[in-house]
Amino acid sequence: MPKLIENLRERLLAETRRTLLEEGPSAVNIRGIAQACGAATGTVYNYFPSKEVLIANAILVDWLEHVDRACSAIGSCEDVPSGLAAIHRCLVDFVGRYRATFAASDYTLAGPTYAERNTMLCDQIAELIDGLASRFGLAPSAIAEAVMAESLLASVTHDWPEDELMSVLEKLIS
Repeated sequence: MPKLIENLRERLLAETRRTLLEEGPSAVNIRGIAQACGAATGTVYNYFPSKEVLIANAILVDWLEHVDRACSAIGSCEDVPSGLAAIHRCLVDFVGRYRATFAASDYTLAGPTYAERNTMLCDQIAELIDGLASRFGLAPSAIAEAVMAESLLASVTHDWPEDELMSVLEKLIS
């Protein structure tokens, strides 16, 4: 009878995330992740067809936690600038945690994978901005929200000065 490991998918993702953050992307391997979770290597493939999919899912779990934190921060912020700053801080933290993983990624900036992930991230950031704007009775256009989302993401990857960025974003959101 095969052994059952409770919450194995979540354990695999947690171990992958721990390995990424503590040891770097080159330390992630299916055999090591499986062993750390008390599972057979083949069992991991029942959940994730490749190392890349395993890593992407581990990062996604963390991203969704960051989005939840940003939503909470938006719900308790006193004004639009503090809400924008909260979204920015979540992005800074997330990208900072995975900078080495993103740098080691084998997809190019011009490839379809990058474009899909960038679009997904920007859409989610735009939703955060929309929630912030709605909370304060503002209704920026969808284009303005998309520009703000792209700007927030670019600011983190290009280390733009936060004060200048916030000044531009405040003009766009109002």
